[in-house]
Amino acid sequence: MSSNNTVAATEKLSATNWFSWSVMMTNVLRHDGNWDAVEKDLSTYCGAPPVAPAAGSSAATGIPTVPTLAQFVRTQTDRISEERYNQELKSYQERVKDWNKMDGKAKGTIGYNIQASMNYIIDGKETAKEMWDALKEKYGTIGMTGLIMRIVGIFKAAPIKGNTNIPDYLNKFENAV
Repeated sequence: MSSNNTVAATEKLSATNWFSWSVMMTNVLRHDGNWDAVEKDLSTYCGAPPVAPAAGSSAATGIPTVPTLAQFVRTQTDRISEERYNQELKSYQERVKDWNKMDGKAKGTIGYNIQASMNYIIDGKETAKEMWDALKEKYGTIGMTGLIMRIVGIFKAAPIKGNTNIPDYLNKFENAV
C-alpha cells in the first residue's frame, strides 16, 4: 500500500492482543498523519472559532455619507478587523476540514483492523477518539489471563541464561509488567 494510505498493517484486534495491537495501530496512524484524530478532539485540534466583529460597528452598518474624522478612523479599524476575522475564519475552516479528513481516515483504519464481532463496540461512535477510547476501555485493561500471557511473553523474549544477573533480570521483568 502507499505510504499515505496504510489501512491493514497489523493483525486485527482480538480479546487478548490489545497491547501489541494498540502499539502497532498508534504507529500506523502516526505514519499516515492521522494520530491527532485519536489524541485530540475537534475543538482541541482546531481551537475556538474566531469571533466576528461587533454588530454595531461601522463595518457592519456601512459608511456614513459624510464621516467625521473619528467615524472614518473607526470605519478603517472595523474594515481591518473584518478582514482579519475573514482570514481567521478561513484558517479555522481549513483546520476543521483537515481534522474531519484525518478523523475519517483514522476511523476507517481502526474499523478495518478489528474483528467484525467487535463492531458493536465502535458502532455509533462519531470520532476516531471515541472509537479508540471505547476499544481501550473494553480491551486495554489487563485481566488475569492477559497478565499470564504477558509474563509468558516476557520469559520467552528474555530467557534466563547461564551468566544472567538475577537482580537485573528481575528489574527488566518488573519494568515490563
